[in-house]
Amino acid sequence: MPNLDPVEELPLAYLVALRLEQLAVPDEQAAWVLGLTPEALGPLREVARRRLRDLGFEDEEDEDVGGSKQ
Repeated sequence: MPNLDPVEELPLAYLVALRLEQLAVPDEQAAWVLGLTPEALGPLREVARRRLRDLGFEDEEDEDVGGSKQ
C-alpha cells in the first residue's frame, strides 16, 4: 500500500515552509527559520506545492500538511 502521509513524503523544509505560510508567519521570519533569504521562500513553496500535487495531495490550502485539521 502506498504511503499517504505528506509528512513522510516531503522534505522537512517543504513541510515547514507550507506550515508557516498556513500560520501566516511573515516571510522574513519564515525564511529565517528555514535558513533562506526571503526571496528564496516563494520558489521553495512553489516546489513544495508542485510536489504535493505530483504525489496526489491537494494544494496546501485545501490539505492540512504536517499537522492536525483546524
